[in-house]
Amino acid sequence: MSLERTDPFFLLKDEVKKLLPSLGAHYDHWEELILTTYTADNDEFSWTQEELLKGIKDVNWYCKELEGTLNKVAKNPDHYKIDQEELSKRKKFLKKSKDEIMTIQEKMQNPKLLGKINNDKKKHLLKKSKKRKQDNKYHKLDEAIEMDNQRFIDEENKQQELIERKQDDELDAIHGTITRVKEMGNVIGEEIDEHNKMLEDLSDDMDTAKGKLKSAMRKSKKLLNSKDRGKMCTIFILIIVLVVLLIVVFQ
Repeated sequence: MSLERTDPFFLLKDEVKKLLPSLGAHYDHWEELILTTYTADNDEFSWTQEELLKGIKDVNWYCKELEGTLNKVAKNPDHYKIDQEELSKRKKFLKKSKDEIMTIQEKMQNPKLLGKINNDKKKHLLKKSKKRKQDNKYHKLDEAIEMDNQRFIDEENKQQELIERKQDDELDAIHGTITRVKEMGNVIGEEIDEHNKMLEDLSDDMDTAKGKLKSAMRKSKKLLNSKDRGKMCTIFILIIVLVVLLIVVFQ
């Protein structure tokens, strides 16, 4: 990776090189607007002046950061692997950038330009003062209308607040209902799961009883085909056992 991409000096230098040309262009336009337009209520002039001041502030900040990195490197150039020639180039760039900013700031303090701005402000204030005097006879009427308008606005605001409060209460009630329905759904789901488990257990018990019943029936059939009294007794005992098993299963 090259030094230019990792050294913070070059990153800051690139930002300064980007800002200085646009800063010069903003100043030229700012000066032109002062000399050719009425600046007191000129939105373009206000925007240009704001951008110019912001640009000066940004460049000054970058120059301060550049100066900090240079001072750090100058204390131990071997550590940063920078020779005296490179260090001298960096110092020259910083001085040149600071001089350009200083020149623009000095130009902005030109008495002719500041005087034009102040004269425009005075004219604007005088114009507003004349307009207020001209409109003074309508002042009381305007106040009465303004008061009526304010009362109407206040009433509308109160009504709106009542409507919003009512809507909030209704939303809270709906939220509570939804929460309760959700809880009921969870309870019902749990009960259904329990019933399903009970039905599965019952089905297993039925299958077991059914198997035992088939076995008993087969044995009974064999015994019925025999006339042996002992076997008949066995059949009777098996029937009793079967009945007991059915009772236990269905309890």
